[in-house]
Formats: sequence, C-alpha cells, structure tokens
Amino acid sequence: MNMQTKTMKTRLMKCHTSCYGAMALMMFFTLIASGSVIAQSNSKGKSAVAFVNSASDHTVPLGELVKEPTLVSRLPGCEVSRFAVSFLPKEGNLFGPFKIEGASLGENQVNFLKAFTNMKVRIFVEDIHLDCAGKDSIAMAAIFTSIP
Repeated sequence: MNMQTKTMKTRLMKCHTSCYGAMALMMFFTLIASGSVIAQSNSKGKSAVAFVNSASDHTVPLGELVKEPTLVSRLPGCEVSRFAVSFLPKEGNLFGPFKIEGASLGENQVNFLKAFTNMKVRIFVEDIHLDCAGKDSIAMAAIFTSIP
C-alpha cells in the first residue's frame, strides 16, 4: 500500500469517527429542543421525582415507603407513568432492575423492602417516564437512601 492510500484511509477513519460523534451530539440537542428530556434537578438540586413520604430530597423512611410506595413528579402537570427500580441493601447484593408500570412499587418490591426495614437501602430509580399533558417525557435517574 502506498503512502497516498494510507493517508486517504486515515482521513476516512477520522471522518467516520467524527461523523458519528457529530450525529450523536445532534440527536442529543434534538431531544433537548423537543422537550423530551427533563433535567435531573432544578437550581436547588431537587430531583424531578420523589417518593410520597420522602424525608428530604434524597432520603425516605423505609417504614413509610412500605406503607405508601408511590413515586410522584415534582413537575407541575406531570405524572409518573413508568420507571425501573433497583435496591442495594447495606452489605448486600443489588436486586433489580424491576420495571414498574404506573407510579407505585409492586407487591414483590414492597415485600422485599419489608425484609430490610432495620437497615439502610439505596434505591435507584431510572428510566423514569412522565406523562406531561399527554406527552411522554423522560426524567433523569434519582438515587434515594432509606432511613431505617
């Protein structure tokens, strides 16, 4: 292979790589412009979602969560339509992700949490879909820590 062919291949590879990067960036800005991505937090650092009885922005009493296992939107006019949740008990294994239709944890997830009411559990909520006046929007993931 001569030098000119090598140079052309190198240029093509660079264009190929940068073109994919440009396409990804363009898709990201299209999502933001369309309003289908909602920022994870506002200027005060609050998540777009919270559990009904959250003690603060990122903590929730486990006993209360078992009684009312509902995720709510903090954005006006939006309701949680579905999400995925995983649990990481202190000194334990990760359980999940569990896909949830609607805004409330299922019976299996609540029963799982009941077994850990005396210890901290990290709760990872992701793939959060919100129904905002009939439009499906996606909120950024949120992490909660339970309070025993």
